[in-house]
Amino acid sequence: MQLFSGVPGCKAEKLLYNVVYCKFFRYGVVLIRWDIFFLLWAGMMVFHLVTYFGSQYLEGKPHTVGGSLDERIPFHPGWIYIYSSWFVLLLGVPALLNIVAPELCLKYMLAHSIDQLLSNIIYLIYPTTFERPVPPKKGLTGFVIGTVYGANHRFLNCAPSVHCSVSFLFAFAALAAPMLPLWLRLVIVVWSLAIVASTMLVKQHMVIDAVTALPAAAVCWLLAGLVNFSSLAAKFS
Repeated sequence: MQLFSGVPGCKAEKLLYNVVYCKFFRYGVVLIRWDIFFLLWAGMMVFHLVTYFGSQYLEGKPHTVGGSLDERIPFHPGWIYIYSSWFVLLLGVPALLNIVAPELCLKYMLAHSIDQLLSNIIYLIYPTTFERPVPPKKGLTGFVIGTVYGANHRFLNCAPSVHCSVSFLFAFAALAAPMLPLWLRLVIVVWSLAIVASTMLVKQHMVIDAVTALPAAAVCWLLAGLVNFSSLAAKFS
């Protein structure tokens, strides 16, 4: 049954309309249906995992990266929690974008997937690795670092860092969404940059990995921008 005609007036009507129809009219946009959103997000993540870990079994002998600058960066195990918070933004950023700008949500997902494809092509052409320090053996921090290190036991696919390039995509998406409150955009940008820094402070990546991730993310964001998402987002609403 149609509860309201047109755009709801009062805040209570807007909230109820949003809950019942999964639409958001404050910014004059219609959400991508959440079932379709999660299906697209899950597909993006499957592609991410399959290409990232699958490419490691196709790569040749890796080249060791790292230099004097990396040696000057201290090992700070506590930053592993900032590093791990990447997974919060991995779902949180596209979900926020779906609420305020579905077109940006689709653009982010496409840029993320292009980034995976581009990065893994680079890994196949020029595989990279380096020697990580021994993580603490006791306490929660040691457990988390050991889990993160163990998840990529072959320890390849370093440059460009996908952890960093996707973090840059978080920042690009936030900066491209003026409909988000300024404070929230700043939180996402600072949070994303802190994650980039954490990759080097927990010795999960070297400086070159983070540096090369920035142009990789920029290229993927620009390529995704060539697609007109307005009509596509309407089809998914």
